[in-house]
Amino acid sequence: MSSARLAAVDDTAIGKSVDSVPALRRAVSILDLVTNSSDAMSAADITRAMSLPKSTAHGLLGVMVELGLLVRKQDGTFRLGPHPMRWAHGFLSEMDMVSVFRNYFASDTTLSPYTVTLTTLDRHEVVYIDCRNSDQPLGHTFRIGMRLPATFTATGKMLLSEMPEDKLDALFRANFPLPLTSRSVKNLAALGRSDDLTSWDSQGQANQIQR
Repeated sequence: MSSARLAAVDDTAIGKSVDSVPALRRAVSILDLVTNSSDAMSAADITRAMSLPKSTAHGLLGVMVELGLLVRKQDGTFRLGPHPMRWAHGFLSEMDMVSVFRNYFASDTTLSPYTVTLTTLDRHEVVYIDCRNSDQPLGHTFRIGMRLPATFTATGKMLLSEMPEDKLDALFRANFPLPLTSRSVKNLAALGRSDDLTSWDSQGQANQIQR
């Protein structure tokens, strides 16, 4: 098949993807749901949370277990399976910055008393793609793959400070994250006035204080 014909097929497939593969969207939503839930979820919990017909949920969960995307525990609840780790490894292996991060802090112990993280912005959240936790006890331990609202983290504020105001507005105006602590900024206007965001603009630094 010619490259032009392949491109035409690809374009057609992409154009139809929104409507033709709801199962894929549901599977990804289930992965997000199980990953982000603080409690173990049964098939019934997932069915209710996703508002799916029981037969649809049963079929999806069965295939996801078969593919290693989910693991069914003895009590009937589900947890994330091993297969997504292959994707995570592939993602991280393509990012030279991760190697630089690891090699640098493996050879330089100056910042050992401090927690250092490497993050990327995914819409309104930061995703931790690597971390070097402090050797001092802290109230919070960072993990690779963890997500937090960008508005409440130092690296998130640094990334947001370089975003144009219209994009910030589109991202947060109607859906600002719920505060994590009493000291968290409450809305977009407060974020723009926050010392951390303005200090990053002027000084190239932002702070994250454990409270």
